[in-house]
Amino acid sequence: MNTFLISGLRDRYARTVGELRSLEARRKALKADLVHLKATMRLCQADTDGIEPIAPQITRKWFSDGQCTRMAIDILREAGKPLLIREIASQIMERRRIPETDWRTFKGVCMSVRNGLRHHDGREVIGDSEHPRAWAIAP
Repeated sequence: MNTFLISGLRDRYARTVGELRSLEARRKALKADLVHLKATMRLCQADTDGIEPIAPQITRKWFSDGQCTRMAIDILREAGKPLLIREIASQIMERRRIPETDWRTFKGVCMSVRNGLRHHDGREVIGDSEHPRAWAIAP
């Protein structure tokens, strides 16, 4: 049998078991928190019936600090012309191989680009006064 295959499978198995144990520990801690919250609510004579659970928001950090802004500035340099935020974001997603199937992800990348460019406005980049705002490299 291929030793690299076996080694990889063993590693994946060990990581999966470790993750499962971690999740089980987290589950136990959350259940204990619920018991304490329910007891506290009973002390305050508040009813827990009818409280709908709220699903946690899953956030993905696609970029390290400043990486999105650096990529946006690089794209503007390469383009040599003003670009809209959505055009810059689309190119960043393509370069990072982030799937464009999810509107929330695209909107999040657009917000990261916008915030980064706003921070550098007047120094490295210039945004025009039109709406939607086009960005270009500062002269």
